[in-house]
Amino acid sequence: MAEVSGQKTKQPETRETQIQPPMASTSFDIPERQEMAQVYCQKPKQPQASERLIQRYFKPTFVSDILSNKPAVDGFTNKSKKSDKKWIEENIKLRNSKDEEPSKPCDAFGTVNFVEHYPKTATFVRVDHQASMEIMMCLIKSTWNIRLPSLLISVIGGREDIQLNPHTEAVGRGLYKAARTIDAWIITEGLHTGVAKYIGEVMHNKENKVDAMNEVTTLGIAPWNCVLEEISLVNKQGSWPAHYFTETNSKKEKYALDPNHSHFILVDDGTKDNFGEIIEFRKKLEHTISQEKIPETGFKVPAVAVMVGGELETLKSVSDSISRNIPVVIVKGTGQAADVMAYAYERVFGKRKEIMDFGSLQKLKTDIRKKITEEFEGWNIKQVNNTGDWVLSSLRRPNLLTVCDINSDEDFGVAILKAVFKTKIKSRNLKLTFKWERLDNALNKLFIEGTSWQINKLDNVMLFALKEGKSDIVELFLEYKINLKELLTETHINTLFDMLNTYLTDTCEEFLNKFLKNIHQEEVKFCFETKLFLWALFLNRKEMASLFWKEGMGALSSALIANNLLKSLKGKCKEYGTSTQLQEQADNYENHAIGILDECLYTDEKQTLDLLLLQQKMWNNSSNMQIAFDLNNEKFMAHDACQSVLTKIWMKQINKTNSIWKNSDMEPKETCCSKPHGIYGIRKCMKFYNTPVIKFWISLIFYVIFLGIYSYVLLVELKPQRSFLEWLLIMWVIGIFTEEIHQILVRDFVLTKRSLSIRSKFKKYIHSAWNINDVITIVLFILGYILRSLDVAETARVIFCLNLISFYIRFLHMFSIDKNLGPKLVMIKEMMRDLGYFAMIMFIFMTAFGIATQSILNPSTPASFDLFKEVFRKAYFLIYAEFFLEEYDGNPNCKENNSTCPTEITTYSAIILMCIYVLLTNILLLNLLIAMFSSTYEKVQKKSHLHWSFQRYDIINEFSIRPPLPPPFIILSNIYQFCRYLYQKTKDQGPGIKYVFSHKYDHGDASKLLEWEHKMVQSYLSRQHKPDSNDKDLINQLKSKVEELQHNVDEKMENIDTSLAWIKENLMKTKP
Repeated sequence: MAEVSGQKTKQPETRETQIQPPMASTSFDIPERQEMAQVYCQKPKQPQASERLIQRYFKPTFVSDILSNKPAVDGFTNKSKKSDKKWIEENIKLRNSKDEEPSKPCDAFGTVNFVEHYPKTATFVRVDHQASMEIMMCLIKSTWNIRLPSLLISVIGGREDIQLNPHTEAVGRGLYKAARTIDAWIITEGLHTGVAKYIGEVMHNKENKVDAMNEVTTLGIAPWNCVLEEISLVNKQGSWPAHYFTETNSKKEKYALDPNHSHFILVDDGTKDNFGEIIEFRKKLEHTISQEKIPETGFKVPAVAVMVGGELETLKSVSDSISRNIPVVIVKGTGQAADVMAYAYERVFGKRKEIMDFGSLQKLKTDIRKKITEEFEGWNIKQVNNTGDWVLSSLRRPNLLTVCDINSDEDFGVAILKAVFKTKIKSRNLKLTFKWERLDNALNKLFIEGTSWQINKLDNVMLFALKEGKSDIVELFLEYKINLKELLTETHINTLFDMLNTYLTDTCEEFLNKFLKNIHQEEVKFCFETKLFLWALFLNRKEMASLFWKEGMGALSSALIANNLLKSLKGKCKEYGTSTQLQEQADNYENHAIGILDECLYTDEKQTLDLLLLQQKMWNNSSNMQIAFDLNNEKFMAHDACQSVLTKIWMKQINKTNSIWKNSDMEPKETCCSKPHGIYGIRKCMKFYNTPVIKFWISLIFYVIFLGIYSYVLLVELKPQRSFLEWLLIMWVIGIFTEEIHQILVRDFVLTKRSLSIRSKFKKYIHSAWNINDVITIVLFILGYILRSLDVAETARVIFCLNLISFYIRFLHMFSIDKNLGPKLVMIKEMMRDLGYFAMIMFIFMTAFGIATQSILNPSTPASFDLFKEVFRKAYFLIYAEFFLEEYDGNPNCKENNSTCPTEITTYSAIILMCIYVLLTNILLLNLLIAMFSSTYEKVQKKSHLHWSFQRYDIINEFSIRPPLPPPFIILSNIYQFCRYLYQKTKDQGPGIKYVFSHKYDHGDASKLLEWEHKMVQSYLSRQHKPDSNDKDLINQLKSKVEELQHNVDEKMENIDTSLAWIKENLMKTKP
């Protein structure tokens, strides 16, 4: 790739330098960089990590900033400079003349400050033309701390200044964008003239300039003896910095260094020749860089040459690059060598391809020579013939040539990437696209029809894409039917699950385990896409999560889980912006779930209801409805499809068109109370009484009877001797108790299809507030009868009264089924929370006022329980307008000068305190409580349908599992089920109880349902991306309606005008 410019000289034989590394080629990996640099390059101890980090990101500046051991703007401390100086003196040697061996230490290194272009600075070093490439790589990577590039771009061309115009500037912007995006190095001649000057200006253009940490590394390799004012760079102690002036040389023998380059390697061969051995040096250095392996990808650094204009010798550089398998981008329209090369390429491989026989080949040579003489004047025939041979040699590898017309609209950066892709190293090229912003142009070059990819070459690529969040790459893999399940192993998945979120201390696996445990989904077995979906949600990668959600099966359940998971992440996130994004995503997945359900219900109602009840294997055989209930998703449960399922389960075979007491399977005049006809009739009656709605009404009736008996016993029959009604109550409560045990043990297995520990079952049981009330109720009843047995009658009576209250509260649970009363229970629950907050505020006022008033009216009172009671007595009852005015009038028994009696002034102050307290509590705080209650009422009332729909599931679920017999007869049903359980256990069978909210279908039917769901998902998503045609139709209808109304108004106005004219005419006739 090295450019041949100026007068061509004979190349001397290559000789080894005095310092010979132990290995011919060294590749430095990041973990061992410092150690290997010290071994191979004989460099002293490196600067500390903090110093090296500063060196990496900061550029040099004036020497006045370098004081003692303080870090300067150039990133070097005095300590590191001494270390670098020593290393350079030991390893980089120069020669006095061309025939001598390098022996003298390097006398030009450090940083250079371009005075006329302040604050631009660069790092430079003077080296021998035969310097070891290992030494050069050690210098670049360790001393200069430059990270290896993802792409090496070598720009070759002439030293004639390029005229800037919109087209040339577009090429420069494309080159800059490619270099910055892919983290590339650009190598030029480094002089302030021609192509190097043009590239430098482009790199530091104000439109392109970004922060210093993202500057492009531009390395200039220039001949020492061709550098103008090179003497200003000489300093045996190192220049920190050298002050350099970019003057112009009218003789064009020497050129100034370009101030827009970041690094310079100044090659000295000990001669006064213009360019000497720089060509071979640059070629070897570029080759060495291209053989280095990038630690992140494991591939060698790809290289590409960019040909902009150029002299005749530039064509030889192109031929050399092609021979070393380096692709070349020819910028057509920049003149001279580039146009010659473009002309030859298009003649052979352009739109009008020519068949190359001997005659046409000779004609091509003649045309190429003619084109060369047009572009270059004054060259002899021998030089032209040699140049023609270089062009033909390059055309033998057309796959490595890319022509980019400077006048075209194509992005020049894309042209560079396309040229790199022509090397056919697919895995490396694919990773290179990860850093490229124009994936739409680049990726299709990798995945063309007929391209076959080996799985073992794509697994690391895919893993890298997932870690970097490249959803476009993943989507491309899926579009080309690459099976990710075969591509990624469990080891890869575990690597992903070990990643940390930015605002969580848990890994993905740890967080998901806790989350699934909270929603009762332990030990789930995810499919491949679901694992990646949850992982993407955890890392808040919206596009990637959406991609895996679309690809996976079970979109409804996954969307519901995603909604709850994102809300959990939101609760742990403290950043407002991220928290808002998580909430938006959660709402988005909830809307997706409801939208898909709408699509399904519109298409096929029966399949929709089956889909809601289908067991999802990856979610512990839970159905979509069960998952929605466990996740407290009220909007989903309120959907028409879910409510249809609930109504179907609630009524079962009861015919809604007839009386509720008639069964749809019976004759019109036959009821369940009719005389049964054998076993068939008994089965009909059993089905009838097993219907949840019938069980509910029977339980309600018997519970009312129970409350009546309990109330009567407390009022009349609670005597020392136990009566029959008391024994009946005991049996009744035992029946209720056995049903609670049944809920804990059996219901859990029915819901989850697996056995949990007793602790886990009880924890799930008390998750419901109504179950907590049941536990309290039973405990109070047992405690009451224990106290009654111990002859503590009055205490037992109080306990029984509290127990009766709890039983009455339990009765409120039955109201959940009613559409009007159910939401009122939610209001009461929310208002109790408001009341708790209010009580805390009220307690502060009560305590302050009570202590102050008690201290004023009854000073120096001895400590006792009565004192504590008096502090809160007046403060509390003042809320209910009990003012205790007699206590404020004073105690007539008190004598003057008694320390326990208040004075007249203190009594008045107590009255003033009372007035202020009443004003704050009875007017301010109580109205605040009323406002809180009003706000809560409005919030709940707006969502009353959602609350009722959600509560309806809970009570229908409870009565679908409950035995048909109510307490106290339920004991018989529970004994029967227990005996049946023991029998099935001896047969190694599970409990033969069917759960109405989770159906198990055959494998074929289940697969069909899931495939149908996937089709509905695709249909729903396609509707989302299409413009809403309904809105357009509505607008058109409104428009036509308005036009019609306008037409009618115009007709009526004409009629009115005609009538007025007729009236006026008649009036004129009748006028005398």
